[in-house]
Amino acid sequence: MHDDYGCDLTDIIAVVGPAIGPCCYEVDTPVFEEFASLTELKPAYFTKSLGHGKYLIDLKETNRRVLMDAGLLSINITISDVCTKCNSGLLYSHRASGGKRGGLIAMMCIKE
Repeated sequence: MHDDYGCDLTDIIAVVGPAIGPCCYEVDTPVFEEFASLTELKPAYFTKSLGHGKYLIDLKETNRRVLMDAGLLSINITISDVCTKCNSGLLYSHRASGGKRGGLIAMMCIKE
């Protein structure tokens, strides 16, 4: 939006909706290593070793850090605290359903 439309980064508001939470997003070593390579985002703050080659990753915090790294202000970023796996009766969860998926939608607009 900044590059294509000239938007001031301090005016951009971002919202990250429900997603799998740091309580449930368990990965193995190859996936963890990809996140660990994001050194500019300080991955120690959003990854946790469970031992035996298993890790928890906080995707929501990862997204917050990516948005801030892009220039958005922390106060302009809202992140849902709802975990889709913990709330799979309410929202679709790939992991909770064993790979069955549903549909989600997002919308954005540029106000004139």
